Amino acid sequence: MTTATPVANLPNTSRNSSGSGRASIGRSLYRLVCAAPLPFRMISPRMGRSTNLLLTALGVLVVAAATAACGTQRVHVPKADPNFAADYQAAQLFHQRCAGCHTLSYAATMGSAANVRTAQAINGPNFNIRCERPVDRVLYAIENGGFSGAYMPANIFVGQQAREVAMFVARFSGRRAPAEPLTVPCQQQPIGTLSP
Repeated sequence: MTTATPVANLPNTSRNSSGSGRASIGRSLYRLVCAAPLPFRMISPRMGRSTNLLLTALGVLVVAAATAACGTQRVHVPKADPNFAADYQAAQLFHQRCAGCHTLSYAATMGSAANVRTAQAINGPNFNIRCERPVDRVLYAIENGGFSGAYMPANIFVGQQAREVAMFVARFSGRRAPAEPLTVPCQQQPIGTLSP
């Protein structure tokens, strides 16, 4: 790398025919300012291909890790246990179709309003707290669009799927309900049966 020559060290310029010497000084300054390389780079050199690939891959991993942390809730019903095989499938269905309006941690849904003051009309009940027993009431709500019929679509599940989702909700709802005096806890209330 070459360095620029300071103006004080420029060689004496010869005079032109008019005797002024200004033209040659102008050329020398032009060469000094515009043509001579600087002793340092104003812009860093381009990254090598491997460095660029490494930084790009690192950036993609950081973004992927950040977005993977969002929405990492999973269904909490044991699918390997044969006693809960139908409940696991029902939890998956509940997660797909009911997550927008209802909260039930076993199905990884959070659609209910956390604060009653900010609730919207479409926010359904929080099944972590609200006990839904007996099971025939749950099936009635599924078949008829809830109890008011205002926002929940009727027959969101039909046939055997409706029966399995109703049984799942009846089994797993109300498990985080606060203890209240003179109230039987949800787990001690009978689930009931569905008529064939």
